[in-house]
Order: sequence, then C-alpha cells, then structure tokens
Amino acid sequence: MWRLRYDNLVLVLCAEGDVTLGEATQTVLNIIQTRTHRFLELRAELPDVCTHLGLTESERERTLRYADALEMWVAGYERWHRTSLRYRQALVRRPATGPWAYDNLLGM
Repeated sequence: MWRLRYDNLVLVLCAEGDVTLGEATQTVLNIIQTRTHRFLELRAELPDVCTHLGLTESERERTLRYADALEMWVAGYERWHRTSLRYRQALVRRPATGPWAYDNLLGM
C-alpha cells in the first residue's frame, strides 16, 4: 500500500538514482517516517514555543488550532491514499504480461 501512495517519488528515484524499485520504495518510506516523526516532535514543542514567544492566549489558541488542523490535514491525506481506488486497484489492474503504465513513465 505505501509504495503505491508515493509512486511518483519512487519512479523519480528509480529513474534518476539508478536504484531498484525496492530500494526506491524503502527510501521513500524512510523519508515519510523521518518527516512524520519530526512533525510530531515539533508539534509537541509548540506550547513551549508559544510561551517563549510571549503569545497572548488568543494567539496561542490560534497557533495550536492551526497545528491541529495541519495534523488532521496530513492524516486525511494519508487516509485518502490508503482508501482511494486509484491506489488500491493499481496492482489489480496491472496486466499480467506486457508493459505497465508506470514501467516506462520516465523512460526507464
């Protein structure tokens, strides 16, 4: 499922990085995991940052609400990719023989 969600980046890595599909997929998964963990770290520090900056209660509330909205947006984006037929059906629709749409997309 994950490899299909980020197929564009995987294809670019395969074409430009001279790596296998599996290597490109693992690289993309590592990027996603690193960025997700960093977002969560920064999100957890945000209340202290608001205090350090001396934000008013209203500013603090809006800042934290915005961070919550970003978190929900990312979660919604991820959920859409997991449940969208566009990605769930990709391997099912791949022909048993002959080229696949993604195989030569970037001239690989």
